[in-house]
Amino acid sequence: MAEPEAMREEKERHHYVVRQMADFYQPLMDISSDGVAIYLDDEHKLCNQNLADMCGYSIEEWSALRPFLDTFVAAESREDAAATYEEVSSTGISKISEQTWLRKDGTKFRIQMAITPVISGDDLFTLMLVKALAPRFMGI
Repeated sequence: MAEPEAMREEKERHHYVVRQMADFYQPLMDISSDGVAIYLDDEHKLCNQNLADMCGYSIEEWSALRPFLDTFVAAESREDAAATYEEVSSTGISKISEQTWLRKDGTKFRIQMAITPVISGDDLFTLMLVKALAPRFMGI
C-alpha cells in the first residue's frame, strides 16, 4: 500500500530539518569529548562518533536502530528515561539524568545525560550530552 502523500511529505521535511540541526550542531558534535545526540523521534536521530563508540556501533548503525529505548536503554532505566524525555518535552526545561544503557554486545554501562529541548519551527528536538560514568560509580 502506498504511503499517503502527507506522511511522505512530513518524513521528507523531518529529514531536512534533522540535517539542518546536524549542520548547526556539527562543531559541538566534532569537538565534544562526550557523546552528543540530536533526537526528534526514533527514525530521525543523529549522534557523534563518541556516542556511537560508547554504545559499540558505527554512527550509521546508531542512527538507524529503533526503538531507542529498547535498543540503547537497559530495562531498569527505561521508565526513568521515558519520564525524563516526557518531562523535558512538556516543560521545555533541561534535565540531568543518570541511566543504565546497553552496548551492542549487551553489556551495560552507566551514563549521565543532560537532555535539553530544542525547537526548530514546529518540531521539538532534544539535544543529549552523554557522559559514561567511571566504573566505580556504576553500581551495576
